[in-house]
Amino acid sequence: MKSDRSSRALSEILRDLAGEESGLAEALRLAEAHLAGEPGDTEILEWRIRLLEQMGRGEEAMTAFEPYKAAILARQPESPHRWQELGFALYWQAGICRDLGRREEARRLVLEAVTRIGSFADHTAWMTAARWFWEDGEFDGAGRLWYDVMFRSNADVGLATEILKTTTALGDEHSHDWVWLARMRATLTVPAQRRERIEAMFRRVEHQPLAWRIRARARAMADDLDGASVDLDRYLEFGGDPRAQLWRAQLNHLMGRAHGLEQIVWKRTSEAGARDYYAAGCDVAEFIEELQQEGEYVGADDFARARRVEAEVYKLGAERFEHYFRTGDGNSEDADPHVYAMLCNNLGSSWGINQERYLEGIAWHDKGWAVSPFWEQYSNRLRNQLHARQWAGVIESYDVLRRSFGTNWGYEKRLNGVGYAYDQLGRHGDVVALYDEFADWCWAFETGRLEFDEEENQIGLVLRAAKAAAHQGRDDLLRDITERLLASDRLTPNMAEFLATVWTDHGDQAEAERCRQALIPQEPPAMSDAARLPDLETLQGIHDGLLLNSGYGALTLAAEDERDWHFVVTRYLAPANGDAFCPVNIEAQRGPEPGGRAWQVGQVEERAGWLGRLGGRKVDRRVQLTRSTTGSLDADALQNADEAEIAAFWPQFLQRYDRAGKIWQQLSATITIEHVRALLAELEAAGHGYGQSLDLGMCMIQRSLINGRQEISLCFDRLRDGDPARPGKACDFYYYRYQIAGTEGEPVLCYMYQDKNHQAARDIEPGDPDLALASLDHFRRMTRRLEGWRRQRNG
Repeated sequence: MKSDRSSRALSEILRDLAGEESGLAEALRLAEAHLAGEPGDTEILEWRIRLLEQMGRGEEAMTAFEPYKAAILARQPESPHRWQELGFALYWQAGICRDLGRREEARRLVLEAVTRIGSFADHTAWMTAARWFWEDGEFDGAGRLWYDVMFRSNADVGLATEILKTTTALGDEHSHDWVWLARMRATLTVPAQRRERIEAMFRRVEHQPLAWRIRARARAMADDLDGASVDLDRYLEFGGDPRAQLWRAQLNHLMGRAHGLEQIVWKRTSEAGARDYYAAGCDVAEFIEELQQEGEYVGADDFARARRVEAEVYKLGAERFEHYFRTGDGNSEDADPHVYAMLCNNLGSSWGINQERYLEGIAWHDKGWAVSPFWEQYSNRLRNQLHARQWAGVIESYDVLRRSFGTNWGYEKRLNGVGYAYDQLGRHGDVVALYDEFADWCWAFETGRLEFDEEENQIGLVLRAAKAAAHQGRDDLLRDITERLLASDRLTPNMAEFLATVWTDHGDQAEAERCRQALIPQEPPAMSDAARLPDLETLQGIHDGLLLNSGYGALTLAAEDERDWHFVVTRYLAPANGDAFCPVNIEAQRGPEPGGRAWQVGQVEERAGWLGRLGGRKVDRRVQLTRSTTGSLDADALQNADEAEIAAFWPQFLQRYDRAGKIWQQLSATITIEHVRALLAELEAAGHGYGQSLDLGMCMIQRSLINGRQEISLCFDRLRDGDPARPGKACDFYYYRYQIAGTEGEPVLCYMYQDKNHQAARDIEPGDPDLALASLDHFRRMTRRLEGWRRQRNG
């Protein structure tokens, strides 16, 4: 059995000896002696080749590659990495072979080498291979390699420029199709006369399917979508590739057609490799995000359907990868293990549909981790385990991430889930320990403006720590968290209710009630003493007051239930003929849907009689009290009412009218046209265009232009915001909107409320004091939050 320790020790000795020419022979003797007992030791086999090459014994080095390559494949027969390691060995062997002057054999070796290495891993090997083919006059072989470098690797514009320079030097009088295709592909990176140059080259190779793909891209770059569409369809008739299938859907969308994303049936083609399918899946994910920005696939079921399209193409790629890893049979796009690991990560994350799919996703993450252990793999595994309610698995994944990466991974979006898993397992002490370790991070939302997912995780862990502190008897911690959250401008109703529940379970009802009351807007001072009956002075004050002169017509104070009173207050103008009229009238009925008996209180004005006119009085004013037994308030249905009937509702009317007036006064004085205009200008200066939102955590603030009217809107999500029981994104939005209407000379500020998914907005009127008070309170809280954003922005 091979001893890794002895192999490493020998390697150190060989390295020292190889540093001096005099030590080479001894180093080779030691290596061969070791290999006599350990013939499959790849590390020492590699040293043997290196020593022979260094000693100028190239032919022997070539022979020494055979046991080395066999040992690579035999060392880990199940490892996906063995084929790529073989590729690097072949690349090394090809270089020695070329130095020996065996050019044809070197080309054969380097071609297999780049196929085994994979285009994603190292495109410099491809460039070397292409150069060799070019130098040897194998122009089509070089062109094919160059084309693949540009189409499938991370080649940059500089590399394309180099390829274009070399291929152009061959001139135009040749018939090497792959040179023309490589030249066409490189030309895509050069804006000057791009379309014309590609059109000219296209005529030489239009029998090649890839020529149609390249010209389609050039036409699309020139905004000729119809021409691009024709070329792309022709390419797909030849067979195409999975990325072209997705591009077909994207072109449809750009051209105003139905994109047909869900109708894509992915083709299995011999030309397409595993990485092509992986890249197509990434393209699908980006396209879904683009469509979501336009309002498609925002619902959970719709989103799941779209993600299935992405997952299916990933699965085709996984099949090709796994076949290649087992057999070594495939092309360069099947070769890179790290791309396979990334595909596994994406595939594991794309099945978020139901319990079965979450479990399937976990299995894919395990496969990917075994090949290339990057942190995103286990972080997404943790998320799937959280959705699948595998609480112990969540903790296991977290422990692996901490051991492997410390805090150098995306813990900011996972700690709330870890805390939840501890909570579900009853490990309340671990929740507190997690909070203690990350306490500074948990409260960063108070002083900074963070990405929403991170801020949500901070608040979620804080709330879980409060619950765990109660279980652990840590009243000091529970009280500290409570005080800090209740004083925070980030507090939401869900957070306040969560704390209230914790305190209730802890047996402290007073503290629970304090939490529940924390976000109830502060009421204006109540009327100290309401008169029992109406009088002329009060009615005149109502007539002249703010509520009836705010541009909303009649004032309605609606009843909340059948025992409550429903009031309608109306202001009338004097008739031109001087007849008697009622400047202000108050109607009163029981219940939210008035019917049955009704009462009226009115201020009546009529011309004074002759005695009054003699005394210099032109108008007589009096209070009129009437009732209707049928509910009809027509004049012929009214009867005189006695004072006892009016006294039954008048004090309540005055109190509700007074409250509505004070709230409307605060609202209209606090949120003014000048204030809204200043906010519009500030957001514009900060680079937020119309329709773009500034995420303040507690809400999103947005400037809009609707039918020529500017407005500021505040968007809240009542289900998601700060609710640790909802780790995913909910979609229960409501909006407070402040729109500048009227004319330029006489602008008017409209206050509006809109509930869930852009349903029709309704005006907030003076007669809805609860909604007006909520609008005012939310605006004030937003303003406090905005101050923090300003401080952070101004540094």
